[in-house]
Amino acid sequence: MKNRDQNSRQQNNIPGMRNKRGNYLQAEWLKYRHSSAGKLCIFMPLVTVIASAFMTHKFFTVDSYNWWYTMMFPGMLPLLCGIVIGKDQKIKNHSLLSIPCDMGRVWDAKVFCAASFGGIGCLFLGSLTILVGYLLEWGLHFRFQIRPSLGAQMLAIVLIWTGFLWMVPFGLFLTRMIGKIPATIALFAMAMVVDTSYSLTSYYWVLPGGVAARMMCVVLGVLPNGLPARPGEMTWTPQVMDPNSLWIGTISAVVWFLILWIAGKIWYERRMKK
Repeated sequence: MKNRDQNSRQQNNIPGMRNKRGNYLQAEWLKYRHSSAGKLCIFMPLVTVIASAFMTHKFFTVDSYNWWYTMMFPGMLPLLCGIVIGKDQKIKNHSLLSIPCDMGRVWDAKVFCAASFGGIGCLFLGSLTILVGYLLEWGLHFRFQIRPSLGAQMLAIVLIWTGFLWMVPFGLFLTRMIGKIPATIALFAMAMVVDTSYSLTSYYWVLPGGVAARMMCVVLGVLPNGLPARPGEMTWTPQVMDPNSLWIGTISAVVWFLILWIAGKIWYERRMKK
């Protein structure tokens, strides 16, 4: 442990490494050039859009987003975390322990990469949904029951990504602790339960899991169960349409992300020094 502490301090004296967070990010990105992370960011949105287009028709746009934030995205993020944290684990962290590294910055780079892959997936999903929606509406003359504006869809993309940022550091931690498959199942099951029930309560902001689904009630006009957010529909209540949930949910999501990021960073530094 003493030698590793000394190596960590020596990192500050290495030319080109001192205060160079970009070096860590670049090194981390290079690990995933030939990984399945990029393919996952294309495959999952593509499956979501195609399935929604063939199965929902008049509700295509809102169901594409609804399936994304209730099922596909909560399933994709843990898989991305498994890819990011698993690269070093496969070689027993030899690449990190054989050279002097700032483990805190290594953790930052892993969080950034996993979050960026998630953002790419959300952006691709939104772009496909907008494009296919216009093709169905103007090319095949579909008439959607709910037609969110372009601005609403762009906002939805950003808020969905923001609402699930907390899952990145937590997913990296959980994957490291219990393994890729158990962590993926646990996070997906938790998201499914929280999205469909907890997000409809008045205290949805206390835990981050239900934030995205709650904000989509206002932005897209759709409930977590996929039904239109209007009186008479199952699980609808006036409070789910409160526009204040947008800023409350965003703040809650960001705060939880920062808490889990910092806590994970402290844990990772201690773990790698053992």
